[in-house]
Amino acid sequence: MVKDFTQYEYGLLCLKPVYGLNDAPLAWQLSLQEYLREIDGSPSVMDENSWRWKQVNGSILAVCTCHVDDMAIAAPQPWLDTHYTAFVKKFGKVTRQRMPFEHCGSKCEKLPDGYRMTHSDFCAKMAPAKIADGRKD
Repeated sequence: MVKDFTQYEYGLLCLKPVYGLNDAPLAWQLSLQEYLREIDGSPSVMDENSWRWKQVNGSILAVCTCHVDDMAIAAPQPWLDTHYTAFVKKFGKVTRQRMPFEHCGSKCEKLPDGYRMTHSDFCAKMAPAKIADGRKD
């Protein structure tokens, strides 16, 4: 007996990296991690894509999160300017954004009394996954 399959029951063999042309391959991520170590960044023990820089007194100077070829960095402006210049010198032209900006689906913006991160735009684009009636348990 031949069963009729729906599109939700198939797997796909990818012929190229899943990320596509706009995102970077693993080689870029490894190169970026090496560079962040060279400039004295320390990865989190909980998340290799979360980095920090400490001052001599042990306080946090800068923090960074990385996702494929996107980075979000929080630091004093002079630190950002110095490291942006060094980054461009090493890797070439890059896009630099200031608030408000989006990073990994989060919209980051400054408010009069602080900062806000929201996922409203990202969530609005989501669609429910369709599950076959026989697999809903």
